[in-house]
Amino acid sequence: MHITFIEDDDLHAEIVTRWLKSADTYSVERFKSPSEFMEAASQGTLQVPDLVFVDYNLGEMTGDEFIREMRNLSGDVSGAGVVLFSGLDEFSFLEILEQVEVDGFLMKDDLSREKLFMVIKVAARSAQAVRMAARVGAA
Repeated sequence: MHITFIEDDDLHAEIVTRWLKSADTYSVERFKSPSEFMEAASQGTLQVPDLVFVDYNLGEMTGDEFIREMRNLSGDVSGAGVVLFSGLDEFSFLEILEQVEVDGFLMKDDLSREKLFMVIKVAARSAQAVRMAARVGAA
């Protein structure tokens, strides 16, 4: 499974990337900003991800703004599963989750290797179900 990780915080990116790579099941590509991701997608150099982990506070745009832009891209990238990753308090995070289409979420304050892998499994199943429903609806 290929996971794209969009995170501007080097420490969180290093921790999550290290955990994912140690599992020998995941390939990981990290971007520090949404614009880096969008540039790679527009140039055709982006490996299409199965899941995209995106931080909520990214400076140039929020995670929900990024998700909306990503969903509008052409090709398979727009159908990738999305996990929102954030250090926001639970109440603020809950409000955001009600407004965006995500397959999973993970709070930075509650980050553990076990929770990371659990979220990946749930999000991958959710994304697969959404893609299958879209194919059936298009047929």
